[in-house]
Amino acid sequence: MGMRGEVAFALDNERAALRLRLAAAALATTLVLLAGDGANALAAATIPTFLAAAVVLRYGAQGRMPLARNLVGSALDVVAATAIVFALPLDAPTWILYGFAIANTALWRGPLGVFGATAASILAYDVTLAVRSGEAPATSLWVVQALVAIGLISAELVYSAVRATADRERMRRHGHALRAFAEASGSAALLDVLRTQILALGAVHVLIGSDEKALKESLAG
Repeated sequence: MGMRGEVAFALDNERAALRLRLAAAALATTLVLLAGDGANALAAATIPTFLAAAVVLRYGAQGRMPLARNLVGSALDVVAATAIVFALPLDAPTWILYGFAIANTALWRGPLGVFGATAASILAYDVTLAVRSGEAPATSLWVVQALVAIGLISAELVYSAVRATADRERMRRHGHALRAFAEASGSAALLDVLRTQILALGAVHVLIGSDEKALKESLAG
């Protein structure tokens, strides 16, 4: 059941990542159409390439390196968003595409992924501004603040969800342990339950002494 649950969780994450990438591609297409002649050929090439890579990541061979696949996906999101930002006029709200990259990284890395993706997005956007320094208006700098805000809000939301899940799991374990102790009949069964719970905490092995009287007195105390 544990392995099946992990597989289902990974599959749900991959589906969610594909949905986010499809939404990012749809928004990028809308921005390109609105830009009209202001968009260069890089924009037209980026969107289909991004979609093809997203589909390959979702339905391609899983392999034995899920971490590498996730890292490639996160890099793909940031690079695609940067390409659209570079291809369109700087006054277009293309920076919002970085929000999808941040959300996608949060799926598999949690709050740490949010901070990492936010930092990568800000760095990529700053590099774009530096390359196009002659075109960038001073107001473009507020986007950095917006990305920081998106990152902080996303990290807090993800951390709250993780914390709630951890609290539920801890309460479940405590309830299971209490029920097991309550259902144990006799000192032998009680010791066996105690041994099981200690092993569940991460102990490699648990030895029970041979002095049953001393053990009973210890437990009674």
